Amino acid sequence: MDAAGIREPDLRRGYSAQRESVTRFRRASYLAARLLLPKLVLPHAVATTAVMHYGDNLLDTGPKPQRVAAWTSWEQEVRKAFVGGGSAGTRAGQHSAPHRPAHPPRRPRRDLVRTAGHR
Repeated sequence: MDAAGIREPDLRRGYSAQRESVTRFRRASYLAARLLLPKLVLPHAVATTAVMHYGDNLLDTGPKPQRVAAWTSWEQEVRKAFVGGGSAGTRAGQHSAPHRPAHPPRRPRRDLVRTAGHR
């Protein structure tokens, strides 16, 4: 995180939480990213991956009414992060947004909440 200029303690906690989430999900992939990605990029790639994975799980887990409620709550949490609120993890994801490679932005797949998901 030092190499990426992440110094604020609460933001560092958010990045650490995101790293732990990614490591729990796919330890080998995290270790490969650690070896292959520049230290300047690694925390941003990991935080983005954690946010994406969390959203995917919300879309794919539980009955439809539960998914709709969970997704609505998640959208509110992410919106808070863009104005300086929300959890440390969502703020880390928001902080990483300008550090992502340039590509067309993806629209949220809200429609998947009301279907069987995409797995």
